Amino acid sequence: MKAKRAILWFLLNGAFAAAMVAGYTYDIEGARYLFKFYFWVTVILTLFVFVPEIKVAMAKQGPSVPEWMNVVYDLSICSFLAWYGHPVMAAAYFFHMFCQHSAYAHKPAQEAV
Repeated sequence: MKAKRAILWFLLNGAFAAAMVAGYTYDIEGARYLFKFYFWVTVILTLFVFVPEIKVAMAKQGPSVPEWMNVVYDLSICSFLAWYGHPVMAAAYFFHMFCQHSAYAHKPAQEAV
């Protein structure tokens, strides 16, 4: 199951990064539009991390790949966006990164006995 989730992580994040690079580096307009759509959907869905049940479920399931890999990937996306002159998008993705990693690290409070 963990390998299946890791493969899915690589496919989705690889497509995300490829669309970003194709759109901004190679100026492929369709790839840029696809990236922007995927980007803002990701950032908006990040707000659901504040729902307690989702935070508990994410902490229980854990990340699909090692935490360091998620951090390197997320910081690469933020750096790329900042480099290409999109500080608002970089800040929004940093917010997504912070929320996602805090949800994975969430430890539910113990109930009073």
